[in-house]
Parts: sequence; structure tokens; C-alpha cells
Amino acid sequence: QLCVMQFNGELLQQKAYQYKDIDARITSKQGSKHLVSVKDQLWSSEKYGAIQIEMELINTVTGASIDGCFKKCEADYYFWRVWTEEYGDTWAIVKVSAMKQYIKDNAANLKKWQTQEKTEAKNRSYNRKYDRATGYVVPMEELKKIAQLKPVEGTKQ
Repeated sequence: QLCVMQFNGELLQQKAYQYKDIDARITSKQGSKHLVSVKDQLWSSEKYGAIQIEMELINTVTGASIDGCFKKCEADYYFWRVWTEEYGDTWAIVKVSAMKQYIKDNAANLKKWQTQEKTEAKNRSYNRKYDRATGYVVPMEELKKIAQLKPVEGTKQ
């Protein structure tokens, strides 16, 4: 909602968009429309100095797996809500193609992550088919190299 209000957008809630990891349509100042995927990692980016990229979802009971939201994403841009020294509460705006290229070029050197056992147990209690997520950790300093930073408006800081 914050992203849509700040950037003259429209929230897209249809399932077809959700399956493609698309949350909103934003109109640029020049009038062009762009599909965006909105991520909120404000708290974790401040605490750990990084964001997490979800590559795969896994069913720990059957071993079945599917692509995570990063691989499914068909948006034009990511709008990542993160914490930066420059602005505090910040939008890191990144072309999806640039982030995909960054991951491709740097996957061998990036730290990997997966959900904790307690999170997986909670996911199973919700009867979620895929209870584990895995992916890469991207340090904030690396994200800043490929992102345009803008302060988040409309919140108390």
C-alpha cells in the first residue's frame, strides 16, 4: 500500500499476477507503466545488513520443490523496502533483469540461507504444502550498487 500511494500506483491482487510475483502497476513521471514486485525487508535489512532472495520452496516431507518467488518474478522492477544509513526507511528500486543478472554472476560467492526449523514447523501447522524456503543473502552494500534509493514517504521515522 505504501509503495502504491507514494509512486502513483495501482495494487494488483488477481491470482494471475500473484503467481508471477507482481504486486502493483506503477506509472512513471514520463507516463509509462511498469509492473513491480514489492518486498518488505525493513527490519531484517537493518538487523542483518542484507536482504534475502527466495530461490526455492521445498516440501520437507516429500522432497518436492518448486521455484521460489525470485525465479517466478515477471515484474519489471523490485521495490524493496529496506533500511539504509542514507535515508533510514528506504525504497531500493532495482530492475528485475539487473537483480537476476547480479544473482547469476555472483551466486557462487553469495551466502545461502534457509528457513529455520521453527518456521518450517509453523508452515506445516498451517497445512502449507511447501514448508521450507531457501535462497541467497545479498549484502546491502551490494544491493546499493544496482539500486536507486528513495526515502519511504508516509511513515513515522
